[in-house]
Amino acid sequence: MKRLLIVAAYVCLALASVKICAAQETDKSARVDALMSGLIQADGPGAAVLVMRDGRVVHSKGYGLARLETKEPVGPNTAFEIGSTSKQFTAMAVMILQERGRLSFDDPLAKFFPEFPPYAKAVTVRHLLIHTSGLIDIINPNWFRKGYEPTAKELLRQMAQQKSVSFAPGEKSEYNNAGYMLLALIVEKASGQSFARFMRENIFKPLGMTSTFVYDETKPNLSRAAISYSSEEKVFKAYEQTSDRFIYGMKGVYSTLLDLSKWAGALESEQLVKAATLKQAFTSGRLNNGMQTLYGFGWYVNQENGLDVVEHAGGYLGYRATMRLYPAQHTAIFLLSNNDLIEPTPLARKIAEIYLADRMQKPVGKRVDVKLLQEYVGRYEGDPNVMQNLMIDITLENEELYITSPIKPKTKLLAQSDTLFNIAETASNVTFNRDDKGAVVGLTLMTRRGTVNARKVK
Repeated sequence: MKRLLIVAAYVCLALASVKICAAQETDKSARVDALMSGLIQADGPGAAVLVMRDGRVVHSKGYGLARLETKEPVGPNTAFEIGSTSKQFTAMAVMILQERGRLSFDDPLAKFFPEFPPYAKAVTVRHLLIHTSGLIDIINPNWFRKGYEPTAKELLRQMAQQKSVSFAPGEKSEYNNAGYMLLALIVEKASGQSFARFMRENIFKPLGMTSTFVYDETKPNLSRAAISYSSEEKVFKAYEQTSDRFIYGMKGVYSTLLDLSKWAGALESEQLVKAATLKQAFTSGRLNNGMQTLYGFGWYVNQENGLDVVEHAGGYLGYRATMRLYPAQHTAIFLLSNNDLIEPTPLARKIAEIYLADRMQKPVGKRVDVKLLQEYVGRYEGDPNVMQNLMIDITLENEELYITSPIKPKTKLLAQSDTLFNIAETASNVTFNRDDKGAVVGLTLMTRRGTVNARKVK
């Protein structure tokens, strides 16, 4: 009898623990609801949020409308174009083929496309995966014009006509959409299938992702997809398709919350590739000099608030998306939207704080002599070979430095040393550079998209 009472007591404690945990998860889910409700109008374009912990879905909900004209609400089966977050799927296809012996990460570009100039012998699949190829990224708004809708293969021919690279492969890190289009075409070469078919038969179908597909020149049915919207003077207007609608690899994947919950499961298992291969996707690449790129295979790799994070955001037309993993905490946060006012990365960070606040350590900066900080104040002009017309302002307020640029609103700098400063709430940093006489002559801005050197303007 005594043993039965002890067992019963343990059962009661276990049940009480489960109830407490369930109540906590419900409270956190309600906080996500409150956060999203403050951003999404009930009668406007919406968003969908998925949170998974320890393999369980703890929050999955849609907000707002998928289609304004029909008042169709966003739900778990609403499909969204996920923009650049498609890159992780492209990288997975490459990893699958590598494990099957159909290609190697160190294969040169010339092996698949001998029509490229000689520099293609030095550009490898790995360079393309981690954005260090040096190839000229021809996918840009300059060729967006009505009636011009090139296929990926047509852009391949244009890329093969480029006579040189921007820098030697592996010398720098520079985000490159065209590089991931080339990876999709390499998948086609190595597999003998169209990219869309390979993805369907080797990733989507095996995982049960029945509503996920690649959009290409075959024009898949979009009847279940959300329409993307822009906001013009507080009026939402549907986006028109642009010239790159048939280009895939760097974008082009449509998916739903329900399907992405299955994708999240595959990223914590060996359903598609071995753990050792997947680990490479979540490990920062390196330049020739050993410096980290903060980019793995289709994922940004960094640390925020003391936690390791792998993530990627994307935007295409009015679609916005982000996928964020906290591997050690077995937590995944996915956000999809058809509203171009949504900023997915900061929003996903706020959702992460709701669920992981007790694990996080807020970053702090060390004290630096204000006289030293004053030497850094001024305007800095970015290298035009990396980014045109980039002007960076460093200001001092209440004995703290702030950085302002066209690519980032005014943000506090947190000192890690007398010369190295982290940009608050990001994985980026700034290093101030001096000449031989000790004068501040420039700065080096390291971001997830690459490194920019800027000279101090007198």
